[in-house]
Amino acid sequence: MSAAVLNRIAVQTLTCAIGAELTNVNLGAASRDPGMLAEIRALLLKHRVLFFRDQNITRAERQLWRGPGRVAATQTRGRYESERGECE
Repeated sequence: MSAAVLNRIAVQTLTCAIGAELTNVNLGAASRDPGMLAEIRALLLKHRVLFFRDQNITRAERQLWRGPGRVAATQTRGRYESERGECE
């Protein structure tokens, strides 16, 4: 697995094929920041699945993630390991 920092967001790749955990990001604040929203959208396209831990966002902030050109914020639990082992 690999880790990288894109601007303000830390990205931890979870498997070779799909998924990344994003840290150092507040989804509530990101919902109002077009630059961070674009960064998260690009990461979603790259990794297909994003995990955010310990997010505490209001209902109004959650609504900002919905709609055309937006992504839906979800709450995740647990961590999934790759069945394929280490990335090549």
